[in-house]
Amino acid sequence: MAISQIDLNFRDYQRKRRIGRDLFETVMDILEVGAVAAVSITNGVRSKAIINDGLAFLKGSRASVNKNLRLLDLQILFNKMREDRAVVMQRILDNVDDPIESYPFERAYMEIVDYYIAGTMDNALSSLASETGKAADKAESDLERKKIL
Repeated sequence: MAISQIDLNFRDYQRKRRIGRDLFETVMDILEVGAVAAVSITNGVRSKAIINDGLAFLKGSRASVNKNLRLLDLQILFNKMREDRAVVMQRILDNVDDPIESYPFERAYMEIVDYYIAGTMDNALSSLASETGKAADKAESDLERKKIL
């Protein structure tokens, strides 16, 4: 039951993030189209200038949100969370049929907590940092060995 609840919470979190991004983009699209339409139907230089300034603000705001929230990075983090959760779940499933002496409740509970933690942004960032650091160290070490030869 705990794993099912964790899965539901994870999917709900993903859905809310995606809906939030989609809603933001849709609202910004509507506001930009409305501002462009307002410029074309408005008379007066001053009015058009004010609307154009508002449109520039909208476009700048969107660019800033997209840059600062790094929407593509979020998808990478979600992919890493899915991978980490699958690794922990595999570990749980490998042990679930073991006798209680070798797989006690406390250990199972700790692994369920690990499963929950594997679905967090902080864990995904830590995992990616660790993996890329190890890969970079290995690549540099391999390169140094080639240089010596």
